[in-house]
Amino acid sequence: MIIRIVAVFILGLPLAGCLTAPPDEFDEKSDECALLPRLNLDSVAVEAPGPSEKNASIYAAHTTVDFRIELTAYAWDTLMKYKEQRRKSVVPAIFEFDGERVMTAALRLKGNSERWGPDKKNQFVIRFDYFNGEAKGRFRGLRRLNLDHEGLSPLRNQLGMRVMSEAGIPAPRVNHARLHITVTDSDDPAYPHGYYGLYENIEVIDREFLEDRFADPTGNLYKHGNELKTNKDIGNVCDLDLLYQLVEDTDVDGDHSAFWARLPQLTDIDWLLTYMAAEAVMALGDNHWAGGNNFYYYNDPQRGMVLLPWDVDDILSPVSPPQADIYDFSGVVRLGALPNRLWAVARENPAWRDQFAAEVARITNLSFRGLGPVIGAECARIREDVMGDPNRRFTMDDFDWDCDHMQQRVSDRTDYLDGVLAN
Repeated sequence: MIIRIVAVFILGLPLAGCLTAPPDEFDEKSDECALLPRLNLDSVAVEAPGPSEKNASIYAAHTTVDFRIELTAYAWDTLMKYKEQRRKSVVPAIFEFDGERVMTAALRLKGNSERWGPDKKNQFVIRFDYFNGEAKGRFRGLRRLNLDHEGLSPLRNQLGMRVMSEAGIPAPRVNHARLHITVTDSDDPAYPHGYYGLYENIEVIDREFLEDRFADPTGNLYKHGNELKTNKDIGNVCDLDLLYQLVEDTDVDGDHSAFWARLPQLTDIDWLLTYMAAEAVMALGDNHWAGGNNFYYYNDPQRGMVLLPWDVDDILSPVSPPQADIYDFSGVVRLGALPNRLWAVARENPAWRDQFAAEVARITNLSFRGLGPVIGAECARIREDVMGDPNRRFTMDDFDWDCDHMQQRVSDRTDYLDGVLAN
């Protein structure tokens, strides 16, 4: 198991379903895979229901919502102790949104614990399924809320998911949230009492997300390309193992015909090329296209393994250079990005390469080219909340500079893409 997980990161492997594996291939896995239903990629796709109306107000676009958390001083002290220990453990809390209260919520820190610093601005996950039980704990249909504050301008996930969604890829909804935290049993000013900070409020990819975006939500969901998030009771990850074997057995410098013939049996090629094109347009330096591990895979029984976007906050940032090659960019090595071997082989297929380039042009013109005015409007909309954030980690001059710089990077990247596509 450890060997497989390490290899996934090194190879940048998209996963694909072993469900279509012929019984005469991969003999060591055929019995295990036979327990799962076969994909029918030729079937007529059933339309997915779409985002739930039960939580539409939580994620209303271009709005800022208010989340309120109440907890005891002991719970807050415990949470800060967990931070020192770099543990993602929960403490009990009361959650309130729009006058509705959840008395049995749970609060924990989020993000890469190795990067947790001494600053007061923490990122949080608010859970509703921890104390209420995995099956029943929901708030307006949601298991949890995800509050992120990466970057000088807390806009990048919103922008990146906008590009993905407009490209046709199901993407988490993102807006902004003012988080209010009150320690109820102490007046000590060292504890939070009121407005704590402004966050990007990012929809979580989980079983509920799958139920809203896919006609069949029963497949395996993987975070970072190796961490099984659904069907844990079954624990059958042969789809991951078999694609690993397919890519590992393919000589990058050799004949790719067998790989090209096999891959469409495992995944939706149109989806793959659209997703890769969207990441290439944004020059994401820590995501799938560039060999990073910020992505999900869902083994859709109708389409095979498909990519889903996550943590796209590198858009228009220093790790996403405007001149990043759309075909061959290895991302940020210090963040763990290494060349994506599957993409290195897939892009050598002339038809797929042409289709990818066409998708890059389509997404550039459809969505990315027009981000400048969106950035300006959103920066203006949230500026007052950023200014009033008692725990912000930057000056307002930094914020204004970053808003201007993002708009300039849209222009620089668009100019580069136009030049590449013209040749």
